[in-house]
Amino acid sequence: MENNREKEYLYIILHIPKTGGETIKKHIVENMKHGEYLILDYERNSKLELRKNVDKYLAYMGNKEKNKIKVIIGHKVYYGLHKFFQKKPRYITFLRNPYDLTVSKYNFIKTKLKDKLFKDNVIYFKLRRFIKNENLSDLTLKEFVNKKDEVNNLIVKSIINNGISLKEVISDKRFKKQIDTNHLNKTKKILKNFYFIGLTEEKNDYLFVYGLLNIKVFFNNQNISKKYFLINKSKDFEQIKKIIRIKNREDFAIYKFGKMVNKKFKINTKKYYKNEVNKIIIKKYFKFPIWKTKQFFYKFFQ
Repeated sequence: MENNREKEYLYIILHIPKTGGETIKKHIVENMKHGEYLILDYERNSKLELRKNVDKYLAYMGNKEKNKIKVIIGHKVYYGLHKFFQKKPRYITFLRNPYDLTVSKYNFIKTKLKDKLFKDNVIYFKLRRFIKNENLSDLTLKEFVNKKDEVNNLIVKSIINNGISLKEVISDKRFKKQIDTNHLNKTKKILKNFYFIGLTEEKNDYLFVYGLLNIKVFFNNQNISKKYFLINKSKDFEQIKKIIRIKNREDFAIYKFGKMVNKKFKINTKKYYKNEVNKIIIKKYFKFPIWKTKQFFYKFFQ
C-alpha cells in the first residue's frame, strides 16, 4: 500500500531539458523552506559541470544538512545520487514526445537569441554560432535536425551522461557522438529503477508529483519559448517528421518504453494516483469563486 507522506522519502527528479523542469523547480522553491530542497544545475553553480564535482559537493555536505532535504532536482541529477543520503529514494523524470521535444529545442534557442538580457551571457555567442548556417542565416528546423547531432536523442543523452542542460549540449563536442543500441539498453536499465516516469502531455502527471511533494501554492508554466516553428503548420510537415524520427530513433524507443511504464504505474496505483491528483486539484481551485469551482468540477468529473 502506498504512503503519501513525503518526509519518508527523498525525491530525486532528473530534469531532461524542455520537459517542464523549470516549472517544477518554481513550485518547489516557492513552497518549501530553504534547506528542504537541493537544486543541482550547472547554470546555478558552474562548479557542478562534471559528475565528479557533483559527487565531491555532496560528499562534503554534512549529514544534518542532508537529512533536511526532501527533494533534489536539476540538470546535473543522475541515477545513483541516493548513495550520498540515508533516506529511501524515489527517482522521478518526465519524458516528452521527441517530435515536440525537437521543435521545443529549436524554439528555445531562437527565443534565447532574441532575449536582450541574455546577450551579455557568454553562452549567447555559442548559441548564435550553433544556430547559424554557412551564410550566417538561421538554420531551418530541417537543417537543425540534420546538421546538429548534439541535440538529437537528448532524452538518452540526459540519462546516460549524468544529467545535462541544453546549453551544455551545444558547447560540448562529446554530445556529437552517435547514440546506439548499447546506450538505449543502458537507459532502459536505469529507468527501470525510477519510481515514476511522467509524460509531458499528461498534465495530471505533474499534479501527481505536486501531490507527492505537498505543493500548496501554484504558478504558471516557466521558461516558455516563442513558437518560431509549428510542425503541424509546415509545408514540409511529413518530411520533417521523418527526419526527426530517423535522427532520434533511440529517443523514440525510450519514449515508447516510458509510456508503457507510465501506463503500468497508473494501473497498479490507480486509487493512489487519482487521490494525489484530486488533492492538488482541490488545493489549486479552492480559492476560486464558488461558481468557477463548480464549473471546473462539473467539467473534470463528468
